Amino acid sequence: MIYVRHTTGYVPINFTKYPDGTLHVPNSEFLKISDFIKQTSDISLTSVNKKPSRQVKINLLNGGVEELLVFLQVVKELKCHTQSIRYLLGYLPYARDDKSDFSEGVYRMRLSPIYNELFALLGIGRNVEIYDPHSPDSTTRDTGYGAINVVNKFSFGEDLADYAVIVPDKGARTRSSIRAEIHNNTVMFYCSKVRTPTGVTTILPQSLVDSINAGLQKFVIYDDICDGGATFIGIAAEVRKVAPKANIILCVTHGLFTKGVEHLLTNGIDEVRCLNTLHQFPNLSLTTVLTHKA
Repeated sequence: MIYVRHTTGYVPINFTKYPDGTLHVPNSEFLKISDFIKQTSDISLTSVNKKPSRQVKINLLNGGVEELLVFLQVVKELKCHTQSIRYLLGYLPYARDDKSDFSEGVYRMRLSPIYNELFALLGIGRNVEIYDPHSPDSTTRDTGYGAINVVNKFSFGEDLADYAVIVPDKGARTRSSIRAEIHNNTVMFYCSKVRTPTGVTTILPQSLVDSINAGLQKFVIYDDICDGGATFIGIAAEVRKVAPKANIILCVTHGLFTKGVEHLLTNGIDEVRCLNTLHQFPNLSLTTVLTHKA
């Protein structure tokens, strides 16, 4: 879904499909884009750091990439320089480059190595803003027009300083360290995983068990993405074996919640926080924290 900012807030652009499945923009939506373009005059981008005032929010899930391509074609038809618009993408799908193509018997399409090239070809390179990509290295390379702007420093709240951080796996260590520094967390525990034919088992470090036995009861888990939440539910289950009344908060940048957030709240997680990176509330900032409690 694509949202353009009007004087009354962000409004969606509703694409329709021809019988063969290809997208097009009906006249009413074309006029909506035209009105958006006319709101402000073109902005000179002589400075790399200058950000255009026109803003477009784009959810790249569920056909969003195709919608972006069609939208940019309309922008060009309207004779608007594509560099005069700022594109806020939030969550970047197909960017899990830490997984091998055939790991776990599943083939994963990996688009992140070509995101920079794609946005440079579209003429919007440095005016693209994404939030906490799963594999940031491949989205920060300069292609001659400027690298994508990556936002990875933000807060989930000022009340987390006295929580101990549980790092779910090796891949989350760097991200958890960044979050711990922002939230002034001083205690961190690193979990490990064991894969078996029946699934994945999370193993708590003995230091965490010892700390629980000494009275530690408040924990926060940081990560970038929550799909169904099996990893986090597994961690909560292990913690509650030794601390049934522990308070466990999950903070993720992108809340996909493919099994619903209630699945987490009824399986050991006391509170879930995520950012607005899927444009759940188009008129709120992408760094707005959305909170769900059991």
